Amino acid sequence: MEPLSDGSRNPKRSAIKQVASGRFGVTSYYLTNADELQIKMAQGAKPGEGGELPGHKVIDDIAVTRNSTAGVGLPWELGLAETHQTLVANDLRGRTVLQTDGQLKTGRDVAIAALLGAEEFGFSTAPLITLGCIMMRKCHKNTCPVGIATQDPVLREKFAGEPEHVINFFFMLAEEVREIMSQLGFRTINEMVGRADMLEIDKKVTKGNEKLGNIDLSLLLRPAADIRPGVAQYCIQKQDHGLEMALDQDLITSSKAALEKGLPVYVETPIRNVNRAVGTMLSHEVTKQYQLKGLPSDTIHIKLVGSAGQSLGAFLCPGITLELEGDSNDYVGKGLSGGKIVVYPPRESQFDPSENIVVGNVALYGATSGEAYFNGMAAERFCVRNSGARAVVEGVGDHGCEYMTGGTVVILGKTGRNFAAGMSGGIAYVFDVDGMFHTRCNPELVDLEKIEDEDDITTLRMMIQQHQRHTSSVLAREVLSNFDSLLPKFVKVFPRDYKRVVQNLKIEQEAKESEEQEEKELMEKDAFEELKKMAAASLNGKGSKVYMIIGRARFATPPGTVPYGRKRVAIVGSGPAGLAAADQLNKMGHLVTVYERADRIGGLMMYGVPNMKADKVDVVQRRVDLMTREGVNFMVNANVGVDPMYSLNHLRAENDAIWPRIFRVDYGHQEASAKFGKDPRSYEVLTKRFVGDESGVVKGLEVVRVHWAKDSSGKFQFEEIKGSEETIEADLVLLAMGFLGPEWGTNSCSQQTIADQLGMERDNRSNFKAQYGRFSTSVDGVFAAGDCRRGQSLVVWAINEGRQAASQVDEYLMKDVNTCSKEKPVSSEDLVHRVTA
Repeated sequence: MEPLSDGSRNPKRSAIKQVASGRFGVTSYYLTNADELQIKMAQGAKPGEGGELPGHKVIDDIAVTRNSTAGVGLPWELGLAETHQTLVANDLRGRTVLQTDGQLKTGRDVAIAALLGAEEFGFSTAPLITLGCIMMRKCHKNTCPVGIATQDPVLREKFAGEPEHVINFFFMLAEEVREIMSQLGFRTINEMVGRADMLEIDKKVTKGNEKLGNIDLSLLLRPAADIRPGVAQYCIQKQDHGLEMALDQDLITSSKAALEKGLPVYVETPIRNVNRAVGTMLSHEVTKQYQLKGLPSDTIHIKLVGSAGQSLGAFLCPGITLELEGDSNDYVGKGLSGGKIVVYPPRESQFDPSENIVVGNVALYGATSGEAYFNGMAAERFCVRNSGARAVVEGVGDHGCEYMTGGTVVILGKTGRNFAAGMSGGIAYVFDVDGMFHTRCNPELVDLEKIEDEDDITTLRMMIQQHQRHTSSVLAREVLSNFDSLLPKFVKVFPRDYKRVVQNLKIEQEAKESEEQEEKELMEKDAFEELKKMAAASLNGKGSKVYMIIGRARFATPPGTVPYGRKRVAIVGSGPAGLAAADQLNKMGHLVTVYERADRIGGLMMYGVPNMKADKVDVVQRRVDLMTREGVNFMVNANVGVDPMYSLNHLRAENDAIWPRIFRVDYGHQEASAKFGKDPRSYEVLTKRFVGDESGVVKGLEVVRVHWAKDSSGKFQFEEIKGSEETIEADLVLLAMGFLGPEWGTNSCSQQTIADQLGMERDNRSNFKAQYGRFSTSVDGVFAAGDCRRGQSLVVWAINEGRQAASQVDEYLMKDVNTCSKEKPVSSEDLVHRVTA
């Protein structure tokens, strides 16, 4: 909201602000930074925003409120036409601007709305789509994937919309409206407003549906000019609110020294009940000049004498104090935004203020900050939706502190019924004079507690002292004089959710302070020496384990490897299992080289899993880079067993163990069945041959249906179904083949795979045969894990098998070392990261 350095308007500032009964906690700063305010009314009878009410929103309770039928909505066309006709009939249309919205997307929608009586039109969905909205329905979750409805800086970086996109949309929309206007013979929008006689029923639609035949739209399409001829059909007269006669104009003039130079100002003036919202315009001027911070406390002190009208001190900003000697009507301190309000009866009055009302209903409604002291009672709904103001009052009516979410309230007298209904935050201290407060409090969300905590006692005493200082309250003086004896009669109203949050914050703060103290003590000494003492105490005695965050001790080192008996291990394939094994073996102290025949490391994680599930740069490549820095060697474009540079003999000569690794790919898509009425895919077919013309161009695909059948060995095989052969015409054939198992070679030595060259046994599913848990193949020193051993499966299983197999490889490599070495090597068990599917 702040202007730019050159004084121009900040483009991030929202020109239109919405207010819904003050329940959203709007502030003076929020309202000042707006060109237009939209105030929502009767929101409970019409859930949601926009001019249209979908039928699914009209539940039973809403239907009762609207005196309508559950499940029956209200199109904006009906509401707009009736509103326009009613205003014209009462000669009020000329002083009113009608705006409609609710899924307006085209120029035709605008033209219909104008003919039914609107002169302003609201758009939301369509302009958002031009900015990149993809209708994910996540606007309220802060997870908008295109960066529009989110405050997450990472997601906001994805926003690609431009102002020109919206400008172009509205230009094209206006062009469509202009074409419709020319067809109807109108030159301006004002000429169109209310001309419902230019609309007619689409007979093609009514004939196509017999249910529409009896619908009578004559009242909807009746021109409002026929109801009351000669009156205005659109707004021609601006309303005069008489702001130049407001009391605030005099207050602004008297406060010029404070507004311009920040000097203290004291103003005393009479007030009558026709003076409404006193202090609000003055707050607006202060906020424009001093922004959210406002002025220092009590810079502008205004003493009022008399009976104030409604909304005294509404949205009062920091730095302004309103002192009223008299009484006030409803909505005192509505939306209080940091200012201070003091109300007390005339000094010469003879009645007891604690038994008489000095402020009306709904005082401090939607207050967000500031202070208020009332020497007397407040009427109903005191501090409803208070979210931060501190207030002291000497009694309240029904529904006090309803929906309160923050702030502190002290009540030095009786309350009405239903106190604290819906209260989810803040604290109220109630002086339970007759011991019956629990019968008048709504216990659904709050607990009633005794005031025993020292912080609570201090807060309560301080607020009563401030109340007595500002209002000279006799009741406050008596309570302070006997504070210790009267303290047991005070009840603390504490919302349960708020209590849990406060307790958690207190625990976190204590833990943080404890950590900071320990770190301070550690840094004051020799950190390394202290850690050695701590470790020695744990190892030599029966103490508990030592947990230390090394970074706090300022001598962190990069992860290294165990420097014993380094063996060389070759891993063929860089998928999840291969990378997991490489990481594990490297940490065990072996020299690991990973061979990948593709041009990038990662296998399935790099080429099979889409970016939305595993980002290639931030996840896969980052992990590969970390492993590289830790000592793992990666070789890309290395076709082991085929390329002479990476022959099997070379690998066996250079390494103590070999790990063959190959993946299966499974990434299918669900086609929509709307067009075909069924899934268009057929899985149980076998391709026999491609059919081409004389030029070698594909023209079709010859297929035959198959089913599974067991052969003589009990192994499942494809068996063709006789008579099911057919040819599918095709100009293009896309190969999307699955993976039936690890690669098979041919009889030619040049075409044999590394598995063929090694002579590895396979199971009845053509996978490499290796017992789960040991992972060793039929060839000594060769291990298999992941999809090549298990079959097609999940990434988590591949990682799990990779790490477990690495442990077996380490055990195999170190069996001679373990036999000869007197020192026990580091166990691989502590390095295995357990992963479960």
